[in-house]
Amino acid sequence: MTAPPQPRASHAVRVEPSGLEIRVRPGETLFDAAYREGYDWPTICFGQALCTHCHVRLLDADSAVLTPIEKDEQLALQRVARRLYRNDKTGVRLACQMKVISGDLVVEQRTFRGERSPGQHDNGEYGAIRQRADG
Repeated sequence: MTAPPQPRASHAVRVEPSGLEIRVRPGETLFDAAYREGYDWPTICFGQALCTHCHVRLLDADSAVLTPIEKDEQLALQRVARRLYRNDKTGVRLACQMKVISGDLVVEQRTFRGERSPGQHDNGEYGAIRQRADG
């Protein structure tokens, strides 16, 4: 009897046009993974599904399984699609809400250029910022 496949420690998300690869851990959003890796991902609302600056367009996600789109993200995606994509929401997701369940993918984020944020990010600083934004 063959053992069931073990869950992967992370999934690769290549971000175009920068060409950078970000490793997304289980239960982590693309936005959180980018921040953990020290990248300055576009945002104003710090992951609250409000500003839509973090949105991505899926370029190659055929083998990936992503978390479902929930109500807050759906409303935000309608605004993004209306403003930027002639009301076409196909393949558009918010990086602050999207989690990779399985597989690797390629996304487009037009304003992300791979800039690094100053300072250390694995020290819990981001969690404190996000909690203040939630509260």
